[in-house]
Amino acid sequence: MWYRIAGSVSLLLFLVACAVRPPPSPPVEMAKEGRIQEELKRAQSLEAQGKERAALLLYRDVLEKVPYTSLGAQAAYRAAEVYWKRGYWEKALELLHRAVEWVGSEDPLYHRSYLLMARILHGRGER
Repeated sequence: MWYRIAGSVSLLLFLVACAVRPPPSPPVEMAKEGRIQEELKRAQSLEAQGKERAALLLYRDVLEKVPYTSLGAQAAYRAAEVYWKRGYWEKALELLHRAVEWVGSEDPLYHRSYLLMARILHGRGER
């Protein structure tokens, strides 16, 4: 009789442990984050080579894939710099606002975004 009770209790504990276990999504998310970081590096490389249009396309792709994240904020900031250099300062300001919203005030990108905003507004889009 006590074997049945012990078996039932152990089955119940096993079921509770399975229900509480978190889903195995972090490895998938980490793999996705790695791919996004590679896209950002590729876009920065293209930007350094003077291929700003191709870099902007990659930045825009990252923004669509991971909005509201620090990686999305990095892409928004880099794209804003490119737009500002090309004279599209309104688009640059819009992207900088996104970057500020997506990262916390403790992130250095938050402060860099505000500094670039001030520079754009002060110079009215002039480099």
